[in-house]
Amino acid sequence: MATTIVTKNGSGAPTASDLVAGELAVDLTNKRLYTEDSGGTVLELGTNPASDVTFGDNTKAIFGAGSDLQIYHDASDSIINDNGTGSLKLQQGGSTKLEVTATGIDVTGTVTADGLTVDVTDKIDFGGGAGEYASSPVAGVVGFTSRGSVALFTDSNNNGSLTGSAFTIYDGAEYGGATKTLLEITKGNDISFYEDTGTTPKLFWDASQENLAIGGSAVVSDAKLQLSGAQGSTQSIMFTGFGTDKDAAISHNNGNIIFSNGGNNTTVANLTERMRIDASGNVGIGLSSNIDRKLHIEKDDEYAAKFGGTAGGFDFAIEIGQSSASGSPGFNATAGSMKFSMAGTEAMRIDSSGQVGIGTSSPAYLMHLEDSNGAELALGNSTVSPSAGDYLGRIYALDSGDNFFAGINMFYHDENDGEIRFRVKTDGTNANVMTLVDGNVGIGIAPDSNSKLHVQDDTSSLDDYTIHIESYTPAVVFHDISATSTDFAIQADGSALMFRYGDASTGTQLASEAMRIDSSGHAIIPAGVTLGTAVGTYNADNTLDDYEEGAWTPSVNSGSISGTSITYTGKYVKVGDMVTYTFKASNVTGDIQVSSYVTFDGLPFALSNDATSTVMTEDFDVFSRQGFASAGGTVLNLSACGSSSGTTDLSVSITCKISA
Repeated sequence: MATTIVTKNGSGAPTASDLVAGELAVDLTNKRLYTEDSGGTVLELGTNPASDVTFGDNTKAIFGAGSDLQIYHDASDSIINDNGTGSLKLQQGGSTKLEVTATGIDVTGTVTADGLTVDVTDKIDFGGGAGEYASSPVAGVVGFTSRGSVALFTDSNNNGSLTGSAFTIYDGAEYGGATKTLLEITKGNDISFYEDTGTTPKLFWDASQENLAIGGSAVVSDAKLQLSGAQGSTQSIMFTGFGTDKDAAISHNNGNIIFSNGGNNTTVANLTERMRIDASGNVGIGLSSNIDRKLHIEKDDEYAAKFGGTAGGFDFAIEIGQSSASGSPGFNATAGSMKFSMAGTEAMRIDSSGQVGIGTSSPAYLMHLEDSNGAELALGNSTVSPSAGDYLGRIYALDSGDNFFAGINMFYHDENDGEIRFRVKTDGTNANVMTLVDGNVGIGIAPDSNSKLHVQDDTSSLDDYTIHIESYTPAVVFHDISATSTDFAIQADGSALMFRYGDASTGTQLASEAMRIDSSGHAIIPAGVTLGTAVGTYNADNTLDDYEEGAWTPSVNSGSISGTSITYTGKYVKVGDMVTYTFKASNVTGDIQVSSYVTFDGLPFALSNDATSTVMTEDFDVFSRQGFASAGGTVLNLSACGSSSGTTDLSVSITCKISA
């Protein structure tokens, strides 16, 4: 070491040529002290060296009486070591900003750092408490622990307001490197969760709309939950059961909404589709394609749908579908009546006994139709141009084996007329018993075009009735629709057949009787019978208007007649003003004789002119026993006749004209 210290001075820092090793130089202008080392390097000494102060490895800058502060490099690390009492403090303007203690560090103010590494199981404590810290409990995991809430605050431009995203979580290297986005929260509180590549949000919460989108970030404003996917893909919501409970799912594909269930702890693909609503709005149950109705249900071999319930202990329901493998499709009411309504008003029902009511809720027959204007039943033929004889409608009565027994067939006759045929099975053969066509009725035959009623009976038995009318007083009325005409009727009243005439428009029995045939076969014609005139011509002179048959009682008025136990018999026939009297005197002993003459009273009609005749005996070949007879007034006169020895009968027939 030099024993002599040489000091130089000047203005500015000296150069190597100005000094020798160990020589001092003072820069008077800048108040700095320099020296030169053994290598010829000028070094600044003191508090403001102008260049580096060099220390070798493990050479320390030591401060404090007890080497309390040591600064050095140990060939591996650079170390600032507080080796004394107290703490190592970094201050700014006399205020401690960082303090290193025996247990850690204490930072006052804001820490700005490019990174922070905390060892696994170590913690970053907050607030000096024991319950708020950040830590990495195991490698690869960062946790935040708080006795209360954990809050993250962002201020992207450090001015108390947000711009851009408020919070983003990345996977990969530090920001700006090869990273992918996991989670992003914007200043508007929108939240995006990204798919596995970190490029596209697949779970998005729109805070302003309060809507959630899964599978994309485009939110429909009026959908609170939206599921999206690639074109042609299926989006599903899965409902997973617990334990042995079955799973269920709702899926969407190209406008189709699919409802599935069946499995347990499985995937949507392994569930069984139960129902779908296709893109056109049709609902299919039991099928996934060809849904061609607004509601299309398929279920083989049993009823596909049931409507109703068991409220109140009654099982009233309607089943729709196929009853069994061999059954026909249809409806089944499990109890009560099957009711059909229009606009809330019942239109038809099938009651529990199978009777159908249309317009009535209480059908009394297998088919019961009612209407306030009279029930209608229409049958038709869809042929545009039917031909004569084409069926328009048929109603049949069949037995349990579907064999025909009776029916009504309705036909097209021509463009103006229809035809109805009533058919009945008779002796094993189907026959038309009545035909209605063109306003005419045929019974046993198609009616003649000029006959309103045409009846044919092709049997030969006299016991067959062609027309049989039963009534209390059966009547057939012939009503001429001419305004001034007289109508006629044939009517039976139980004791006679009457021929009546009058006005049939009154709807009552015709007022006058023209003729009757009584129960004994007598024809009674009060107005008489006109004979020998032209058809339709009445002539009083040709009218037989009075006919009477009767008996009269002969009584001897004068003269005498002899014989044993004579019986007298008198009869008459009156036709108009002509009367024929018959007289007979008879006995069994054969001794009747009129010796001179005899007069008998008792003729019922007075005569206008005298009449004559003859008296005949049973032995008319004996001329002497025959006599003469005459009538006048009410007396019959006989001349001498008969014989006391052989006459048993005296007979007279005389025709007379009655007084007016």
